[in-house]
Amino acid sequence: MEALLERVLVGHLGLCVDGEPYVVPIGFVYHDGSIYFHSYPRGRKIEAMRRSPRVCFQVEEVGRPLPGSTPCKFSVEYRSVIVYGRVRFLEEDGERLKALRLLLRKYGASEAAEALSEEMLGDVLVGEITVEEMTGRCSP
Repeated sequence: MEALLERVLVGHLGLCVDGEPYVVPIGFVYHDGSIYFHSYPRGRKIEAMRRSPRVCFQVEEVGRPLPGSTPCKFSVEYRSVIVYGRVRFLEEDGERLKALRLLLRKYGASEAAEALSEEMLGDVLVGEITVEEMTGRCSP
């Protein structure tokens, strides 16, 4: 499950907004039992997490179709992970810098990660989802 979280590029963040489900795709990095992401500091997603920090996060990899002998036996290769946890927004510049560097390295921008400094952080918001529970599924 952790290997899948480390290699997938986009995850789906599940929130509850005014009693309705709300799912949004995000870039992220998984590191030491936490999921980090960055965001503009305002908007529907951020306001929802400020009201209720309980979140669900999901990733998947999809492979080839698996034909079956009947229409109901058709399937597809897949791996998926669902994480349940709580989000907090990082306040200290040192924490934000570390998380943003991890994100940049994951997406192939190692030079930018090294050049990033606290002075460059501006008002970028960095969230940390602490993993409380993780489940995974896969097909052959």
